[in-house]
Amino acid sequence: MTPDRLDDLLDKMLASGAIPPGATPDERAELEAMLEGATVLRQAAQEARAEADATMPAARARFQRHLAEHRPHTSPPAGVRSGRSRRGLFGGIFGSIGALRLSASAAAIGLVAIAAILVAQPFSGVETASALSVDDYVQVQGVVSETAENYVTVQSSEFGKLRIGLSDGTSIVDNDTVRDRSDLRPGDTVLVSGVVRDARKKDIRIDANTLALASNGPGATPTTVALKELRNFEEGIEGTVTVLAIAPDGRGARILIDAGRGHQLVVNVDRASAENFVGGAGTPLGTRVRIIRDESLPPGVFRFETVAATPMPNDGSGPTRGPGMDGHGAPPALVRIDGIITARDADRATVETDRGPVTVLMRPHTRILVGQSGLTLEKLRAGETAVGHHVTVRGGFDQRQDAVIADLIVLGPLANQ
Repeated sequence: MTPDRLDDLLDKMLASGAIPPGATPDERAELEAMLEGATVLRQAAQEARAEADATMPAARARFQRHLAEHRPHTSPPAGVRSGRSRRGLFGGIFGSIGALRLSASAAAIGLVAIAAILVAQPFSGVETASALSVDDYVQVQGVVSETAENYVTVQSSEFGKLRIGLSDGTSIVDNDTVRDRSDLRPGDTVLVSGVVRDARKKDIRIDANTLALASNGPGATPTTVALKELRNFEEGIEGTVTVLAIAPDGRGARILIDAGRGHQLVVNVDRASAENFVGGAGTPLGTRVRIIRDESLPPGVFRFETVAATPMPNDGSGPTRGPGMDGHGAPPALVRIDGIITARDADRATVETDRGPVTVLMRPHTRILVGQSGLTLEKLRAGETAVGHHVTVRGGFDQRQDAVIADLIVLGPLANQ
């Protein structure tokens, strides 16, 4: 058996998908082993191609620049050819190994398959991940699939089925309108603001502080996609925030971003970025952000900033989202006020806003971010009133007391600074 003979048989086999009838028993045995390896390689190539097609434009551009940088700058003189032509990719691979032993051929196939996957894999710095921890404060959007007396079941793109616990203190709002629990219906799009009580993948439970309804009607049932955690910084990563999670001490935070084409990335972010994000105008969920390198942060923690909104394509390439998460309609939103704290007594504060004074109620579940106030949680718990400081409050509404219930508070500097 010569290398040329093996090349010819291999090319015919790959073209037809079957071993040529003229192959000898020894040739047939080696070709069968190679065919099995080629099948594995084809499958790997298909998976790699699917991953490459799903890559963000920025990632694809980086790969194209990589090819351009490594492309030879000169061409062979006209009329000059290599001594022997190769008929296709596989012919070149197997022709180069010729009469080497079959074990070497299998090793070469494995190396090529691994290289193909690594080259095409988008977001090379990500790994599969779980996004929630017990006692996290979380904001997540989904569609109600079941209602009961003390809980609702919500389907989300990020986590699948969520069991949302309801209590006497749960506030249900539709923009600035207070709604009754009986108003919840299967098919309603809701934003859940609450505390994680069970973070197991198939049994995520959240105690709801506030449920915000979409004012423009029901949404489609979301399609669940796999989550991956960003581990290494890459240029050009942008996406729409779909989940916000803040650790119990307020010092750590995570966001989930929909980067398009079905990619959901879990990103650990620094406290300052999270505080600026929550304290800003608008609704956090549905906001488009860009991931930024910051060498001062620990490995695996990133800074991010808001970018101009660009509607996500509604072409079926990503998870089905509710109103406002795909560029159509208004998303459900928590009650939001900002102003200056003028008085505080225990769990009750008065905030002077541009529409007048507003009473704010703090509960054990209220998550406080100290922001640029210069204060600490320890001082606030010890009796510091924070009077005179700017504040942004997001949460629900207590109609009986005509007061905002604070789910999330971001403190700022003193008003006279």
